[in-house]
Amino acid sequence: MKMSKPGRREETAQGSHDGALAKQAPQRAILAPRDDVFQLQRTIGNLATGRLLQRRFDAMRTPSASGRPVIQRYAVVKSGDDRYPVKKEYRRLLKNKDASGDEDFFISQEERDGSFFGKEKGADDKYGPNLVRKSNANLMVSDQLDLAIEDTSGEPKVFFATKERVDEANELLEGKVRLKTTGKILQIASEGGIKMLFQVIPVVPDKKERGLDVKTPQRCNEAAQFITGEIGLDLKGNRKVYQLMTELLSRVTGRDFVGAYTEAYNLAVDTGKTNALLAIMDEISTEFRRVKDDEETIEIMKELNMNEHMMPKIGDAITTFGIATAAEESIADKSEIFMYHFAGVVARSGSDYITMENYARRDEKGKGTLSGGDPLYFFKMHGSAESEKNWHNNMLGTGNFIGAVISFVVG
Repeated sequence: MKMSKPGRREETAQGSHDGALAKQAPQRAILAPRDDVFQLQRTIGNLATGRLLQRRFDAMRTPSASGRPVIQRYAVVKSGDDRYPVKKEYRRLLKNKDASGDEDFFISQEERDGSFFGKEKGADDKYGPNLVRKSNANLMVSDQLDLAIEDTSGEPKVFFATKERVDEANELLEGKVRLKTTGKILQIASEGGIKMLFQVIPVVPDKKERGLDVKTPQRCNEAAQFITGEIGLDLKGNRKVYQLMTELLSRVTGRDFVGAYTEAYNLAVDTGKTNALLAIMDEISTEFRRVKDDEETIEIMKELNMNEHMMPKIGDAITTFGIATAAEESIADKSEIFMYHFAGVVARSGSDYITMENYARRDEKGKGTLSGGDPLYFFKMHGSAESEKNWHNNMLGTGNFIGAVISFVVG
């Protein structure tokens, strides 16, 4: 198991644009606008994840018809391995050209001296990312061999996919972002022959931005909204996490958690008295952890599409929430925990999928980019529960969520 050191946290609370509220004490119950009356929020701020847990999997080897070893399932393929894909420059009318020395094949960003931003401003008078360019890199490859991404402790700026996967994604994405292939390809040997995976970059047609020029909001929820078109993610997520938990607990325990939570919630909205609501929130957080590993609970979580059993579609906004009790919040190191992290799903192959995301870095160089104009987007690959290479385990692996940890599709 490889655990990456968590990166910087999302810095804002309750929509602050300058991070001034980042270090304040957590607010366990906040009345904020919702649908027709109010939305009750309990939050410690919009704090997102940095570098996440990545698990490595040894690939089985089976010789292909040509004698070249093939990749049989989602695997990490190391640079120099005899299964490693061939790198080519795609030519439509001519023979593909060798690209083994192309330094722009794999591009990621990394933190240096406490910042993901470079030391010098660019021509636009803004800081760009600390980029790492490689001609060779370890790869994570999907089960069906049609998605691949650099396996790195940094944050990949590109990934690889067949044209079929890219076309499918562009038909389903409804946010500001679309995907575009470049001429760089990985040729992967499979039992069915050679698969061509093209380097994929993001484009934002409305702003005529492509590749490394693409800029998103820095905050995770606003970035996911930009990518998927799903609005109001923080409020929707806060509402849905309790819908999921109360439904699950009502079914598992036989107690009406849905009714108890609804009654306490309505009392808080109508009168401003939150004691009953905070008490039931604590019970929900504690009770969920007590039963989360029970066989019946696991089956219901599969049905509700949550935690390690979550399987999102292209265009979905996904999230993880940490729901702590009052006692846990009171002793937590507020600089080391976050309530939620959001991302947008931009490609999928079977049970494997690619997310595009961003998060606020608490960096002076990023001033003015929290809600837009930030160059630090990145991609990640996730998979199914069976192999433990899923989004939920990645979130747990950061060690920065406390309480009951819940992952789900927001919409």
